[in-house]
Amino acid sequence: NMKHILAMQVLANALLMLNYWLLDAFSGATIALIAIAQTVIMFIVRLLENKMSEKTNTIITIIITTVFAVIFIVSAIKTYKAPIDILSALASMAFCFCIVQKNASVCRIFALANSSLWIGYDMGTFAWTTILTHGFSFASASALIGIIRLDFARKIKRPPLTTNNKNIIQNKADRCVVKS
Repeated sequence: NMKHILAMQVLANALLMLNYWLLDAFSGATIALIAIAQTVIMFIVRLLENKMSEKTNTIITIIITTVFAVIFIVSAIKTYKAPIDILSALASMAFCFCIVQKNASVCRIFALANSSLWIGYDMGTFAWTTILTHGFSFASASALIGIIRLDFARKIKRPPLTTNNKNIIQNKADRCVVKS
């Protein structure tokens, strides 16, 4: 149910925000707070998607993505304390572009980049508990498995099954039959 997914995303970002805030990692805390708003707004847009034309939906998605990208950049500039804060800004940008992708391969790459950047930020801010959520999360594992299984597997070309190949396969199968 999308309502449950939304609630869990909001809860997860709220806990991440609290964790980063307690560690004085204000860049991450601010981005987690903004991500809550982004999640809710994108969820509402997805609910209304069927009532809009594709062109209108695309325009709205581009506007929302651009607005949130600017908000993430401004928040990163305002909360900047150390070079590690750049990772949180890059991670938020990867997420912005991930959630608007229609191509699943591209979405998986952005999702993996997002998780990897957050892991780097977590290590730099000593946010060890959040490494568990970013490093071993379902999204990270799912993105990595999808990239390996779906994207790389499609690039491997299998030879077409010709009549000659069928005969070879049949002969090998005949030799494996145990006769009593």
